[in-house]
Amino acid sequence: MTCLISIDMADAFNSVDWNLLKAKISLLTIPAYLKSILFDFLQDRSVSFNRHSKVYNKGIPQGFSLGPMLWNIFVNDLLETDFGPRTRVQAFADDILIMIQAPASYCFRNVSREALSKLDLWTKANDMTVNHSKCAFTILSSRNYSHILSIKLDINIQYTKQLKYLGLIIDPKLSWNKHLTSINDKINNLQQKFFRLSRATWGLSPQVKKDIFNKVTEKIIAYGHEIWFQNKLKQNIRILQLQRSGLLSITKCYKTVSTDALQVMAGFPPLGH
Repeated sequence: MTCLISIDMADAFNSVDWNLLKAKISLLTIPAYLKSILFDFLQDRSVSFNRHSKVYNKGIPQGFSLGPMLWNIFVNDLLETDFGPRTRVQAFADDILIMIQAPASYCFRNVSREALSKLDLWTKANDMTVNHSKCAFTILSSRNYSHILSIKLDINIQYTKQLKYLGLIIDPKLSWNKHLTSINDKINNLQQKFFRLSRATWGLSPQVKKDIFNKVTEKIIAYGHEIWFQNKLKQNIRILQLQRSGLLSITKCYKTVSTDALQVMAGFPPLGH
């Protein structure tokens, strides 16, 4: 069994203390001139509004190429912390995930207590705050379990049957049905918007719809497929149903036309194979 704990840092990028960040940069085994470039970026900065200005010495601006790297430097010591043989911590930007393995669900309480205690020490040492309302955990198991443990990080962390992490909805048995349902809802909302802009005899041209499907709809369906796609019959059927709704919109055919024919006319290979 595996317990997944999703940790959300409150206003993470804006809370990075530059003095702490500089101390971590100084420990890196990189050429001195690269350190000097980073140090130069992190000094003598201010924010001005009309006649007022304020020294800017905290936070990592988002949306520029150096931002993710500075955050990775800041959080790297947390990822290198020894959380024990059955615990692993990973992060994508400020989305932190703690993974704990145990033979039974009741064991997670003690193991998680040690891991979360180390996380708590790191947050306090680095002037970071955990947003408890957005933290959650779930348990992955092929077996049914009745004991739902309580996990605390100052206060109880919420248990959920479906944990959303990096846009993927993870269910206890890794069937990914809830994730596919979420994709279906997104595609349906998108198709309803198309329906207002185009009908069988007017509106967006098939080529425009084809470009939108190729660059938007198909990307929504395929996001994270390396993780959730299992090439099973039921899953393939659901994926083809998602593709079919878009192909009907592109070709403007009757709903009785087969999916295979729609794929040929629209010029799209079948998804899920």
